[in-house]
Amino acid sequence: MIVTGIRVLICDDSSLVRRGVEAVLGATPGIVLVGVVESGQALVAEVRRLCPDVVLIDPTIRANDALEAIRAVHDECPEANILVITRELDLSQALQAIEAGAVGYLLKDIAPAELVEAVRRVAAGGSMFDPVVARHVVVHRVHRNGHGSDGFKAKGLTPRELEILSVLAHGMADREIATRLYLSEATVKTHLKAIYRKLGVRNRAQAAALAAAHGLHPALPSDGRGPSQDAPRPRLSTGPPTDDPAR
Repeated sequence: MIVTGIRVLICDDSSLVRRGVEAVLGATPGIVLVGVVESGQALVAEVRRLCPDVVLIDPTIRANDALEAIRAVHDECPEANILVITRELDLSQALQAIEAGAVGYLLKDIAPAELVEAVRRVAAGGSMFDPVVARHVVVHRVHRNGHGSDGFKAKGLTPRELEILSVLAHGMADREIATRLYLSEATVKTHLKAIYRKLGVRNRAQAAALAAAHGLHPALPSDGRGPSQDAPRPRLSTGPPTDDPAR
């Protein structure tokens, strides 16, 4: 049987939370729940079997193996977009989860519509972070890599790479960036890989956070070229890690 739609796998050891998430996503057209597990070990096993589009995981599962599971999922199935949903904000934990491969980190008090938006966003190649987490990632990267307001040019980014980075800060996926800048999607991927390397970041979310922190996100012209004309919502960051070929 061929499953169509965004395939979601849930990992949470709270039956109440699982039922709530299942009820919200299960009633949403275009989203298909392919499994529910209670531990990181079980999650990795199911990811190997199913390789879903999106994985929802609570970082506080009882076995305390969430971070290890996130790393394993990212290694086993890079196509699976990992969205962390937690009860309490833990900035250190959030940073570790992002470093391990998560492309989103939200609190469980979000509205059902926000959960659906987050799932769709990461499945489409974007990311979604709690605003406090996004700022924390920025501060960590700035301190570690020493980026100042002129740091991007100092890192050797070309004018085209700076242009792509500025659009990236608006939360666009590769196809949207390509449409916006009249480039091929392959060319965008090539430039993104070079940007990650030069900035010393691992993924799009971290690169875009740095760009936004230093004001490299001018207003996009409303000319109808791209699918998204507005600035990103506060919770939105950008897309997931990719293995784009370097130019």
